[in-house]
Amino acid sequence: MKYLLDTHTLLWAAASPEKISQVATDIILNNGGKIFISAVSIWEISIKINLNKLSIGNYTIENFIKENCVRLQFRVLPILLAHLYRVATMENHHKDPFDRLIIAQSQCTDYPILGSDIAFDDYLANRIW
Repeated sequence: MKYLLDTHTLLWAAASPEKISQVATDIILNNGGKIFISAVSIWEISIKINLNKLSIGNYTIENFIKENCVRLQFRVLPILLAHLYRVATMENHHKDPFDRLIIAQSQCTDYPILGSDIAFDDYLANRIW
């Protein structure tokens, strides 16, 4: 099975794995190459770095993503038109545009989301934590 990480799960996997639930940790550690991060997470992290709301140390965003994708065997899920069209049809339960796109990608691909955000459940997203 393939899985999609929420942005916070990506950040925690990279720097604070103790914050990740045991269930999600087991999935991450035992599904090498089948764990995806969304391109929208890279965008979200980039914006937060630019706004000084997030630090990734001495890494550039490119090096941070490349290193963690290699180390943790994550793959990047691109943003497709189908994902964007799906966002347009979603209810407005959750206002965060990055999360909405991750939910849309999960729905389009049938990849469960590894994340702790219970707001995803309003979309009947397949969320594992």
